[in-house]
Amino acid sequence: LEGGWQLEDVNTNTAELAPIILAANEEAVTGIPDDALEEAILEIAGMIDDVDDCAKDDIYYFRPDGSIDDEDGPDDCDDELFELEDLFDDDDTWSLSGNTLIITDDDDDDTYEYTVRTLTETTLVLFTTEDVDEDDFGLDDLDFDAILELELTFRAR
Repeated sequence: LEGGWQLEDVNTNTAELAPIILAANEEAVTGIPDDALEEAILEIAGMIDDVDDCAKDDIYYFRPDGSIDDEDGPDDCDDELFELEDLFDDDDTWSLSGNTLIITDDDDDDTYEYTVRTLTETTLVLFTTEDVDEDDFGLDDLDFDAILELELTFRAR
């Protein structure tokens, strides 16, 4: 795991979330055609799957002492609804327990766990789940809770 890794691809279960969102908000979406609403939700949620180049130009260095260095690329993702550019920051630390990568955010001591699905000299694939709600997708008029599955593929740099 030690060394530099650059995000290459993101896969999620966002296509499965639209029906969950629709079912949880039947009253709020009355009068809006289901296909139009589902298309809008998928478009918003699809932003996670369509990772822009700005999120793919950062390099994350996992140091032997457990620290992480984040080298920002030239493109900035400030306007993204769901930002993947700051997955791991310079203030974070890492440890590996079996096939679980544990990231600790030193700013607030929150921990994040990722299952290491693949680790070779050239490829790192991480998987995690996250509880999400309407605020995570900017859908303030709706009300839902769901589980987002997130698979991140990195290439060695």
